[in-house]
Amino acid sequence: MEDNKIHLYCMPGMAASSSIFEYLNLPEETFVVHLLEWDIPTKGISFTDYAKKMSEKVKEDNVVLLGVSLGGLLVQEMVKYIQVNKVIIVSSVKSRFELPKRMLFARYTSIHKLLPTGLVNNVELVAKYAFGESVIKRLSLYERYLSVRDKGYIDWCIHELVNWKQEVP
Repeated sequence: MEDNKIHLYCMPGMAASSSIFEYLNLPEETFVVHLLEWDIPTKGISFTDYAKKMSEKVKEDNVVLLGVSLGGLLVQEMVKYIQVNKVIIVSSVKSRFELPKRMLFARYTSIHKLLPTGLVNNVELVAKYAFGESVIKRLSLYERYLSVRDKGYIDWCIHELVNWKQEVP
């Protein structure tokens, strides 16, 4: 009776892999869990168009979307293209008015474009240099859960985050 099950689509946060949901344990007689992954966005694609593309991965109607952080913003955009039963956001915001002040500052000054996002490929080296050997344990978690290390992707994510336009949750 798979037709009666609740289809839960899980979207991780920026640069994270769906392995962040590895300990999500829901009754299999009730839920079918689908793990979504970030794709590298094509050059110039808007967040809205990216959400439309991601919504094509959802094959059922009346699903539950769960998004973490930037994934929470994405699932809210996906709702504009698919029929959902519920949206769950974790460590995220419901509208641009809830963004932290530093994000608003970045929006109006474009200071986020100065971030050294190219260092994402050398996170281990930077962390060891900046924080010493005490960060080694945490680094293994970063290595395990952060799967996308593309500078263009990171730049795109930050730009779309600080410029998110949603006003009504």
